[in-house]
Amino acid sequence: MHGRNGHGKLTCVNGDVYDGQWDGNAKHGKGSMKHGDGTRYEGEWQDNHKEGLGIEHYKDKSKFVGIFKMDEKSKGKLTQADGTSFEGTWYLGYKHGAGFFDAGDGKKEPVEYDLDRKVEPEEEEEVILAEEEEEEEEEEAEGYSDDQEFE
Repeated sequence: MHGRNGHGKLTCVNGDVYDGQWDGNAKHGKGSMKHGDGTRYEGEWQDNHKEGLGIEHYKDKSKFVGIFKMDEKSKGKLTQADGTSFEGTWYLGYKHGAGFFDAGDGKKEPVEYDLDRKVEPEEEEEVILAEEEEEEEEEEAEGYSDDQEFE
């Protein structure tokens, strides 16, 4: 069989270095990739893609710990250098969907993102609307009794 199989190390011309398992000339299994820009990934690979559990360290000292799918963050926790973090779901590398924000004090605040844009909660508006509907129903009900006859 041709190609790399087992454990090996590859140093690329651009300075990237992969050290890990290979299968049929593809990064496959556990391995680490150090990029020339200072970013590094340690975790699972499948057919040359980050796939499964992994940790990615960035040059700005932030790190992501979680699940990768086809090289992109999927679900996990991104901790910034200042200690703030977001834990939740991701889509195409963007925070997306429900999650939790921690300002570094350990208190998790529920948040929601739409492709990295924070979605402001509409709870207060929904509560007001529900209260108004309830008041209207009470007002309508005040004019009727169970023994009232209709023509």
